[in-house]
Amino acid sequence: MSHHFVSVSTLPAGGEKLDLSRIGKWTALLRLGAIVGLVLSAVLFLAGGAIKIGSKDFVSGEAISYTVREAFSYSWLFAFYVFFTLALGGLFWTLLHNASNSSWGVVIRRLPETLAVQFVPLLFLGLPLLFPQVRETLWTWMHDHSVAAKSGEAASLKDALHHSNHLLYHKLNYLTLWWGAVPGFIPRFFIYFLLLGVGAYALRGWSVSQDTTGDVRPTLSARRFSCGWLPLFAISLTFAGFDWIKGLNYAWFSTMFGVNVFAGSAVASMALLIVITVTLFENGYFKRVLTAEHLHLMGKLMHAFTIFWAYIAFSQYFLIWYANIAEETQFYAIRNTGGWNYYSIFLVTIGHFFIPFILLLPRAAKKNFKRVRAIALWILFAHVCEAYWFIIPERGPKLADQPAIVWAVMLDAAAFVTIGCVVALTFLKSLAQHSLYPCGDPRLQESINVIN
Repeated sequence: MSHHFVSVSTLPAGGEKLDLSRIGKWTALLRLGAIVGLVLSAVLFLAGGAIKIGSKDFVSGEAISYTVREAFSYSWLFAFYVFFTLALGGLFWTLLHNASNSSWGVVIRRLPETLAVQFVPLLFLGLPLLFPQVRETLWTWMHDHSVAAKSGEAASLKDALHHSNHLLYHKLNYLTLWWGAVPGFIPRFFIYFLLLGVGAYALRGWSVSQDTTGDVRPTLSARRFSCGWLPLFAISLTFAGFDWIKGLNYAWFSTMFGVNVFAGSAVASMALLIVITVTLFENGYFKRVLTAEHLHLMGKLMHAFTIFWAYIAFSQYFLIWYANIAEETQFYAIRNTGGWNYYSIFLVTIGHFFIPFILLLPRAAKKNFKRVRAIALWILFAHVCEAYWFIIPERGPKLADQPAIVWAVMLDAAAFVTIGCVVALTFLKSLAQHSLYPCGDPRLQESINVIN
């Protein structure tokens, strides 16, 4: 892949499309995994409330039991969050490329565009989290609302919380199911998907429309739209992180958590884009449009956001450690004790930062297709570990000190495989509908011949 000028006139008129028949076995396997997983998940959600798992109480050590549905609720949130952040990252890179008028990224832009439109299947996959039995298991403030409302000691929920839970009383305007001073938890759930989905589909629509016309006007429209939509994107991901992850413990405070979600989404999605790009290249696609220069640029962005993620994660930890306020330190206290302490050190700290940081330092590593893909796969693994670290420790203190680990991990794996198969299948089908690269973009020739 030496640097030689390539003219767009020598490329296929309609670009190149992904041939799903070439990966028929893989799509069939994904379809089977999606069907079996969705059926199994429905059974676990609907009938799992009757199946008990024995364990020990977190405080007293006494024998207790919790249901399979309660354990699986955390599994589903974990898997949903992982793929939601990957779609978030896809939308971010699409918005950034358009807002910055990037030319080098035109060749690979169709991939993040397609990743971003996976908000539609994710919307439906997230609906089980809104079921009363599931949401009250995950977000204890909802359970506390129910208990206070049923107590009959006050005329309203607000009055009841004022006497029983002063912290939740002060957060009632935000931590409410339907409407407070702002839209409640359930309306916000749909607002996030509306804002993110509209952004994703609008940008992909303009991009696809150029494939046949080559008109520059969609580029200008996408640029203006992206500049205006970036703040809405930032607000959506921040409050989604607050609602779904930080809200697992409503007594925990962190002003940096939204940025933490963003940093993880950006680096993990770029890692996924590198894996997809290199895999497609090895299977005969992108041969005349993709060079090591594109992988070098993608690798540099992945490296930069690895450092940014570490800066945000450390800053959050350092500020909470320094202030030493009980409501804030409880998040790390849970994760720095027992087996979670080793998990935090080796998989979250060393695995998410030190290993990829060192491996991505050499320029050659970012230009070598197989090497940069291997590093990207490791970053994806580290991102999954971080998502697990965010969510699953909360299952222990809320349900039991020593849950049935084997069964719990099997439930986590089942949820991850199910949502992964659904999203991967819809991604491939969406990708196959149009050219793998924006063949009508006026900046395509500049992108093909980029040198950095």
